Amino acid sequence: MRTRVTRNWLYITGIIIAIIAISCEKEDPVELPTLTTTEVTEITGNSVKSGGNIIDDGGDSITARGMVWNTSENPTVDNKDGSTSDGSGSGQFTSIISGLTPGKTYFVRAYAVNGAGTSYGNQVQFTTHDLATVITAEVTGITRNSAVIGGNITNDGGSAITAKGVVWGETENYNDGKTNDGEGTGEFTSELTELSPGTKYYARAYATNSEGTSFGNQISFTTEASERFLFLTSTVWTSDSLLANEVDASGTGQLLGEFKGDHVFYEDGTGNFGSYSGTWTLAQQETTLVITAESLSIPIKLMIIELTAVSLKLKTEFPSPANPQETMVIWMTFKPKQ
Repeated sequence: MRTRVTRNWLYITGIIIAIIAISCEKEDPVELPTLTTTEVTEITGNSVKSGGNIIDDGGDSITARGMVWNTSENPTVDNKDGSTSDGSGSGQFTSIISGLTPGKTYFVRAYAVNGAGTSYGNQVQFTTHDLATVITAEVTGITRNSAVIGGNITNDGGSAITAKGVVWGETENYNDGKTNDGEGTGEFTSELTELSPGTKYYARAYATNSEGTSFGNQISFTTEASERFLFLTSTVWTSDSLLANEVDASGTGQLLGEFKGDHVFYEDGTGNFGSYSGTWTLAQQETTLVITAESLSIPIKLMIIELTAVSLKLKTEFPSPANPQETMVIWMTFKPKQ
């Protein structure tokens, strides 16, 4: 009996010792990742291509990776001119580094993040190519629908100028128009056409060589206002009739309810349209009024049917909210506020 008890005790003791031994075993510590930086290729005046290769994840998942760069050596995620975020996981990855300054020397390193922290690959140095130097000329010959502008390319950046001209727009996105005024350096002139009367525009000259496109200083100008434009902006218009398919839709909560009230069109292209506030533009032919507001899902294009001292009548058509297969015709009539 004593022998059996002794055996049981020894068995239990062995299990306890094994459990203690297992619990005392230490897990392998997580280490920083090991990685290299890819050589820089496809260098232009403002971008390059690079990347990295995460050889060892350090015993933990890579949660972030990318590139950091600076004009001083050894850039980090906390001391950088810029960085990319290129997913997660080990292995090779590619980055496009953009927004660089032409003719400048940069230092770049790949980085990888795991539970132990952030580590970096070897440092790679590169110099962006030079872009052309271009100056935007002053605007002259401003009319209701056109203006004369241009530029002066004072340096080709080391390669031939293959395209030059002017970009312009009603915002600083310059997405309304672009001229193409040939090749080569020196001064050039552009005529901007099909502009809207009484409208402020932004413009700048551009020059393209084999390394990319550079831009001159930004200028702004306002086209001449027509009599119709001035008449529209000098009057406070109040809603007189708002019809949807010939039915009054101006009541509270109805389709045109938010357009009920006073309408003011300011010369700077802003305005108050009933309960809406936003911007407006008058088409070159002065037949279409475009109203844009944050609270409207899309800009509203309104055909000007009549504009007199006693009446402003507008018309637009769009799919019916109740049945997209049907056309909704909107008539808006306003009169000057006394």
